[in-house]
Amino acid sequence: QVSANSCACEEHAVDLMAAMVVIDLASSASSDSDHELDADSNGSAAADASAKPEWAEGSRAAKRRRCEHVQAGRSSGAAGEPAVRALPSESDEAFARRLQLQEDALSHQRLAPAAAASFSSSSSDVARALGVSRFAQPLNLWRQRTLAHQSVDLEVPVASTAGSSSSASATHRGAVERLAKLPPNLLVETAPAVDVCGTPFEPLLFVRNVDRCRGRLIAGRVLDDFISQGRSPPMPRRRARGGIVAEWHRVKRSPTPWRTGVRALSDLAAELLAVLQADTALVLRCPALLHSRPWNDSEVLVTTPGCTLGRHTDAQPEGSLLFIFCAGLSCRSLAWPAGRLVERTLESGDVMIMDGKRTAHAISAVLGDTSPMPQCPWLGQRRLSVLVRQCPAP
Repeated sequence: QVSANSCACEEHAVDLMAAMVVIDLASSASSDSDHELDADSNGSAAADASAKPEWAEGSRAAKRRRCEHVQAGRSSGAAGEPAVRALPSESDEAFARRLQLQEDALSHQRLAPAAAASFSSSSSDVARALGVSRFAQPLNLWRQRTLAHQSVDLEVPVASTAGSSSSASATHRGAVERLAKLPPNLLVETAPAVDVCGTPFEPLLFVRNVDRCRGRLIAGRVLDDFISQGRSPPMPRRRARGGIVAEWHRVKRSPTPWRTGVRALSDLAAELLAVLQADTALVLRCPALLHSRPWNDSEVLVTTPGCTLGRHTDAQPEGSLLFIFCAGLSCRSLAWPAGRLVERTLESGDVMIMDGKRTAHAISAVLGDTSPMPQCPWLGQRRLSVLVRQCPAP
């Protein structure tokens, strides 16, 4: 009986040492797996299923080999792990399989937070340096293999391109993304909807969703222009306004009265004007569309709910078309072509075209909670309007 008890104690000690070996091996395997993201997972799974682990053998020789591994593993720090004992009447193979599953889970829980923090920090640094992230596909694979037993929320922006991919990414994130260049022939494939409300002498047109992305591409181009010049985009508080206006508003006798230093959206204005000029019936109703001239610098205005703009006419000389591009919050716009009141709601992506000197206009309200990008820290609760005007007639 004493001999039997000694054997039982010896087996429990061997099992305890085997548990520590498995923990050490699981830790090594988990750290090595981070460097093998591109390996064939199906082939690896088939190989693991077909290979029978050495410690699953039931012979005493296998137990002796496990003892040797345990003695070697104690120096690596595995002795601090909790002991796991075999159940009564449980075979060595069944115990080893159960132990493997438990240790795999413990290994993931122990290593995943550190790995997630390290990966998030390094990828965020690279993303800030490049402006975009190139790690979307490796990150998904890394999540599947390393974070199978733990939920970790990592936000890595996906590299955007012009057109639909930029729109899809911005829609997913609800934020404005910097856009260095508008998609080519943005208005050629599908002509925008145009609402003509003016007279031949005082044109007034409303174009709906001109960028096909509800103002995201418009805002992205303006944001890129600011960043390229080392400027911060205007971000006024509620009931306040900000922006970049022509020099004339500060220095009436400036030699460059219409200069602002911003050229954003002049290319889109030229493309939109060309599309409108191709419509013969529209040109007959608005002859001013035939005037093709260079463009002044753009004025950028950012307003918030609570801001209004009284009835007025612009300081620029008459005879020049003004294109007002909108993004962010909607607003209630008023205009008086030939003295007749026209009221419209300008939404994000819309454009208003008129002669700002001849036609009086105003903003009666900026409508809160109407932005198509509510999570955007810049335009989620602000309205962006970009004024692109033709140069005066020579």
